Amino acid sequence: MKTTSRNRLSQRISTLAAILLIILIAFSTTAQAAKVNSDAAPKAYLSAVDEDTASSTLYPCLNVLENEEIGSELQFIRISGRFDGRLLKDFQSAELTLEPDQIYDIAICIHNAASPSLGADGIAHDVRLNLELPSELAPEQPGKISAELSATDTSPNAISNILNLTASAPLTISSENFYISRYTTQKDFHAEISLEFETPEPNDSKLQATSLIGDIGPGEDNMQFVFVSFATQAAEVKTNSLKTPIIIGVSVLVTLTILVVSLKIAGDKKYHKRFSHR
Repeated sequence: MKTTSRNRLSQRISTLAAILLIILIAFSTTAQAAKVNSDAAPKAYLSAVDEDTASSTLYPCLNVLENEEIGSELQFIRISGRFDGRLLKDFQSAELTLEPDQIYDIAICIHNAASPSLGADGIAHDVRLNLELPSELAPEQPGKISAELSATDTSPNAISNILNLTASAPLTISSENFYISRYTTQKDFHAEISLEFETPEPNDSKLQATSLIGDIGPGEDNMQFVFVSFATQAAEVKTNSLKTPIIIGVSVLVTLTILVVSLKIAGDKKYHKRFSHR
């Protein structure tokens, strides 16, 4: 009877170990799939604008024209290494790989395409920039810069643009290392504006900021460029979070296996001992 009880106990422990192994395999597969999806580089997109982009519009409208210098104004967010007086056309609108301990400049074009003949009726009021950046980047952890321009009386009310980022090595971006400025196409006008960062949620890996640009008049003479400079810093390489639960699970499985074997060996010894006494 005792041998039967031990066999039942061994079977239960073996069953428990098998169930645990199945759970661990399922968890590992699900977690790995989630990681792959989160690591996939986001695809660039542009907000759709139904507009005749000939030369101007009959109402306030942001960034719908083709510009001889920068191309499509819908791709209004560009990025480059430290500006150093280079031309705006040298800024990239495609994916950029960032390096640790470097300074980068984001250039944002803002053009009210309304016809100058509209006068005050063509002014875009309370133009606002919303900016979102990753606070961490790594070769296996790409990210994106997302920008939105909005105003109270434009059509559409808001447009957005995304620029993909990768990193050559793990790095961080801090809200303390930002500088923002504004220029018009006249080059002789310069105005300081503020970039207000939102307080991040716990474990949030994004930096979110907003800036009130103000009113922008119609026509190319009132076209403005906002430059946002930021610095990157080298980050310590993080261990793969998937390894921890897997290692723990394997340890538990090994412990249970040893326990099953030990109980079986102990049972066999007692059985042989009782048999030899007979």
